[in-house]
Formats: sequence, structure tokens, C-alpha cells
Amino acid sequence: MDNTLKLRVMFDVIDNLTKPLKNLLAGNKGLATSLKETRRELAEMGKTQKRIAEFREMRGGLAATASQLSAARARVTELAGSLRAVGPPSRRRRAR
Repeated sequence: MDNTLKLRVMFDVIDNLTKPLKNLLAGNKGLATSLKETRRELAEMGKTQKRIAEFREMRGGLAATASQLSAARARVTELAGSLRAVGPPSRRRRAR
């Protein structure tokens, strides 16, 4: 057998053996890229979920503050009414 033919057969065998490995490595790179992208998206979703939780907490705090404000306004109205009912202060009350 000719040396050139032997080399050609040997290279063909090597090429046939390494081609599936090359394809596997290329697929692995694609999988790694896809996994990296998925992790990034998952991290973004986690951040969004955290912001939503903060918003809900802030909305609950706002509702509590609105309730307290309403109670304070009612108390001010009540105190203003009792001050009007008593009338202007007398000299005796001012001296105390």
C-alpha cells in the first residue's frame, strides 16, 4: 500500500472519530450559553419579584398611614368642635 493512501485512510479514520466529538463540544457550548442566559433571566425575575414585594409592603404602609390620617383628622374636628362649644377663654382661664 502506498504511503499516501495509508495516510489518507488514517486521516479519514481520525476525522470520522473526531467529528462526533467536535459536534458534541459545539453542542456543549450552545448548552452552556443557554444555561447562562437562563440563569441571568432567573436573576432578573428574582429582582422583579423583590420589587413587587417591596411595592406591596409600601402599599400596605400607605393604607395604614391613610387610616391614621383619617383618625387624626376626626380627632382634630372633634377638638375644634369642643373648643367652639366652650367659647373664648376668660381672664381666669388665661391666667392659669
